[in-house]
Amino acid sequence: MTQQTILITGAGSGFGKGAAVELAARGHAVIAATETREQADALAAEHPELTTMKLNVTSSNDIAATAGLGVDVLINNAGMGVMAPMITVPMDKVRAIFDVNVFGMVEMCQAIAPGMIERGSGRIINVSSVAGMLASPLTSPYCMTKHAVEAFTKSLRGELAPHGVDVCKVNPGPYNTGFNDRMVDGITEHITAGDEATHAANQMVRDIVLTGQHDPNDVVLALANLAEADETPMETLLPEGIGELLTAMLEAEVWPVLRAVGCRPGEPARRSSLAWAWEIGHRTVVLRLSARATIRTLASWQIPGSSPSPLHNNAPSVACRSRSTAH
Repeated sequence: MTQQTILITGAGSGFGKGAAVELAARGHAVIAATETREQADALAAEHPELTTMKLNVTSSNDIAATAGLGVDVLINNAGMGVMAPMITVPMDKVRAIFDVNVFGMVEMCQAIAPGMIERGSGRIINVSSVAGMLASPLTSPYCMTKHAVEAFTKSLRGELAPHGVDVCKVNPGPYNTGFNDRMVDGITEHITAGDEATHAANQMVRDIVLTGQHDPNDVVLALANLAEADETPMETLLPEGIGELLTAMLEAEVWPVLRAVGCRPGEPARRSSLAWAWEIGHRTVVLRLSARATIRTLASWQIPGSSPSPLHNNAPSVACRSRSTAH
């Protein structure tokens, strides 16, 4: 593989740091960019094989300094996480998350892409999220930005392809980098005192997002492989199987009427597992799905006393239970 100059934003931790170290080990010239100078110095001391720089993606001056670096591959990884009720979340936090996750990404592309166009080659990899493909209560601030990343990436891919520049994205699910924990932990401060319904929703979000998080090395290797690939798909959904699960849920129009629930009493949390409940009248049916679930698995769910799932009728059964609920 020919050595490439690869610029990674948000490289002080998580996916960005992992991808920087991995790509440097593969022989590439990696510029690992961090939000602060202190982070850049610490990273350089820990990994002298990396070229580090201070790059706050909300600073136009910092971004302008990247234009002459001769970047072959740009990995837009810098991100901010905010989850909160939309009625109480401060607008300065909403603006801040858009500044980092959306406008910073756009401005980075505006700084780097012209050089790629001039050379007739290059690649831009945007780190999106499965949160860009759906939304649920309390996740809106983060989900809105990732929906914007989805639209931006798809448009930019078509715009730059005629100039020899490839654009793609990675959509990770829940990975154990600490990012999700910090984001979910921040919800409580924005819940109005006495709002028990929102506190309950917060617990559901915690159960879904923080239970059974995956090894971030999956995403690290995906980013490194995409940087080196001859061609890329427009999107890479991780972990394996989550794309089929999301497709099945959306096609069956299940998502709007599902609510997250925790594990069964006394049942240990299982890695890569989700639990969902569908309220039908006075009964709630709880379905456990593996993150590797397929359309056939989801389609096998049948509510006791109801017609089979509208997707498929010949799928193997999935364990479910029902309980009475008060309304």
